[in-house]
Amino acid sequence: MNLFRDALIIEAQRHGIAVMPEALETCLRHYALLLKWNPRVRLVGSVEPERAAVELFADSLMAARFAASLVAEPTARIAVVDIGAGGGFPGIVVQVARPQWRLTLIDSNAKKVSFLKTAIRELALTETVVTRGRAEELAQMENFSQKFDFAFCRAVAPPEVALKLALPFLKAGGLFVAQTGAMEGETLSFGGKKDAVAVIEKTETYRLTGVATERKLIAIKKPQE
Repeated sequence: MNLFRDALIIEAQRHGIAVMPEALETCLRHYALLLKWNPRVRLVGSVEPERAAVELFADSLMAARFAASLVAEPTARIAVVDIGAGGGFPGIVVQVARPQWRLTLIDSNAKKVSFLKTAIRELALTETVVTRGRAEELAQMENFSQKFDFAFCRAVAPPEVALKLALPFLKAGGLFVAQTGAMEGETLSFGGKKDAVAVIEKTETYRLTGVATERKLIAIKKPQE
């Protein structure tokens, strides 16, 4: 756990992110749950402490800061959906970093949903709920359709496919935050088209320690109706 803690603090500081003690403690408890559950549920690819700290937790903190930079009113009650939430990335970490936001985690896998429910309970995430179901079906339901300010969909599908899953959940003017490799992100071209279904609002490129390729965050805005 010490290796995880130190790696997370160092990587966050390297990107100018201060992790408050309470948030750090919650991340440690989240990581401990991953260690317990991953061998039987396969929530994430690796739970090696330094790799998990950098590629899962710090990367999700980057996404949280990026999303927050797009919010005009810092105290706003932002509604966030994480599609295919799996082990809780980036959703749970976004919630930890921005506790005033309201988070909905979606996954179609019953075992992953069980993990997410356990995590919400044990991490005392009072602004977070979990729903089991396929994104394509849930997005057509009244409680989910066009209800969210931000949507995340990490490591579920290529960015273009993830965008199609996310758009029905978003309010007009809502933002899908794509987390991609830098080269993969270059293939996105929603802006500048007269009939575009979404436009690129903002991008950020960065490097994670020990990861050969650059990472890219892309905020893709659903047009106002």
